[in-house]
Amino acid sequence: MSNFSVSPSPSRFRIVGLTAQRYALPPSSGVAFGEGLLFGLPGGGVLALPVALRVSGGFHDGALVWLAALGLYGMLLGVLAAALRVSRPLPRRTPALLWGLGFAFGPLAQLGGILAKHTHHRPLGAATYTFMAAMVIVVAWALATRALVSVHSSFKRRKRFGWAIIIGASSVSLGLAALPVLGFLRNFQATPLLSSLVLDGLLGIALGMFGGFARFPTKLESSARTSGPMAFGVCALTFAVAMQSPHTGPAFAASSVLWAWLG
Repeated sequence: MSNFSVSPSPSRFRIVGLTAQRYALPPSSGVAFGEGLLFGLPGGGVLALPVALRVSGGFHDGALVWLAALGLYGMLLGVLAAALRVSRPLPRRTPALLWGLGFAFGPLAQLGGILAKHTHHRPLGAATYTFMAAMVIVVAWALATRALVSVHSSFKRRKRFGWAIIIGASSVSLGLAALPVLGFLRNFQATPLLSSLVLDGLLGIALGMFGGFARFPTKLESSARTSGPMAFGVCALTFAVAMQSPHTGPAFAASSVLWAWLG
């Protein structure tokens, strides 16, 4: 850190030596939102690469699918990164929510498998799963909150209790999720949509988190208010142009689970 000094002046104190320092957060919510939208353009291009590589057609079809995926994923990544950047600093209970989702993963996987086997009325099964999943997530979030509070306690017995909750709940969640995950991996190569669901989902989450918390260069911060919406418009225009070809939609749906669902 650079040295600084405080020198008195007739009406105030002047701090010298911190001109090279940068704020940890963007100067305003508008700049943060623009930075997130701007990140969607390069982030969408990276996320569109595995989608284009799954296309079985020639280079022309693959290029059109890449452009379509760049536009669609770029808009989604831009909005996600912008929402994260505007909401920083995140609430104090955010780590507990993430741990709670991890604790709930195994029970939710088992619950989904049970309802899929024993429920023949799909709308009723979906409504039942939504209600029960919400209850499971609330309980898991409360358990994770209790665990993190105990872990950060100054008493050793509470710390041990918190770590016991984390280790025990994580082990139970992994154990319950083992069979559904193994069954999913057996069919991983059955269709490109399964690989799209896993690979694109994980890569998209990683890129969204990076775009939400990474520091951008100073020049980008100064122009983010205008360049961010322009980048979002470029993504929308790219998607619209690429989808004009009659072959792009079917090829995109065959290689991307997101467009197969939306289409």
